[in-house]
Amino acid sequence: MTAAPAPSTPPAPPVRLVPAPGPAVDRSAALLVSFLLAIALLVIGTQPRVRHAGARLLGMEKSLPAHARLVLTPFTADDDASRDLAVSLPGRIATRFTPRFLILSDAAGPGVTLRTGTGAATLAVVGQLRRLDAGYRVHFELLDSASGSVLRTATFDAPANELESRMTRALAAELDVEP
Repeated sequence: MTAAPAPSTPPAPPVRLVPAPGPAVDRSAALLVSFLLAIALLVIGTQPRVRHAGARLLGMEKSLPAHARLVLTPFTADDDASRDLAVSLPGRIATRFTPRFLILSDAAGPGVTLRTGTGAATLAVVGQLRRLDAGYRVHFELLDSASGSVLRTATFDAPANELESRMTRALAAELDVEP
């Protein structure tokens, strides 16, 4: 006896996904918002005054003293050829910040109270100068001279002929002042 053929089942209909009901997302609006956010982050990241204001607002950075007295210490250098430039650089840019800031000294750091005829310094700038193939790398720190805590730092590369002007602009940006 032969078996009866099994009844055939019709094929299942294809599954069709239907989007859930809700507000339609306008891709151009989302793209515009993303673009504006990227521009805002770029401005904040490249403009020291805006960056410092935002960091102070979020409690990530201390404000500088209202009546700061600044000491610019001679920088250190990683080679003998750059040592004279490193020692003279702070003195050469200090004239651009007078009369608002100016106290020169040979030593500054944690726990050191620096005094001149105008009183104790509240801020100190210490830094290093490093020779590169096409110029110099400058790294400096703005310290609270009473506690030695680092308030702000900056690092930049510059050719020798632009070193003073770049250092002046970088220090002015960290101090939130015009040179």
